[in-house]
Amino acid sequence: MTNPLIYDNNVYDDVFDDELCFVMASLGEMNLAGLIVTPVLTDFWGFSKPDWKKTAYESRQRAQDSGIRMETIPPSAVGTEAESEKAGERRESAGARLYVKIINEHFQKHPEHPVIISIGGQGATLASAFCLDPSIADKCIVYYTDMRVYNGHYQWASKLVAKNFRVVSWGDDN
Repeated sequence: MTNPLIYDNNVYDDVFDDELCFVMASLGEMNLAGLIVTPVLTDFWGFSKPDWKKTAYESRQRAQDSGIRMETIPPSAVGTEAESEKAGERRESAGARLYVKIINEHFQKHPEHPVIISIGGQGATLASAFCLDPSIADKCIVYYTDMRVYNGHYQWASKLVAKNFRVVSWGDDN
């Protein structure tokens, strides 16, 4: 795969997407360029989920313990953390800076191959990265799990991403 992929999820133990990324990267079938954990969730769950960072680190540790090639698996970066939806808007983080860095560096070398972004939770970190550098929107394609329904409840982030990025949203309305 020539296009680099950034995997961003809110909690790494609810789906197997991270494990699939690790295996594919280890086999040389995916260019896994970044791992981001965005530990926020809207609705009745409460917004801030600091314990979810641990799920990303544990997932990567399980991959290492399995014996797969870890040189193809990047370290995890923490994205948006905030106590409320309002406080999460335009929130700079290691994850937001990583988005900007990977997307811009890759675009300079290979503008014909956009970065693929796979979001399995709220889009807060990508939205904040856009606020740091709006030019990233034209340099990537966002593959978003259920943007309109479950993972799209953080209205500021989901509306910003939907308006400014090329988005494939799957799982909407079941």
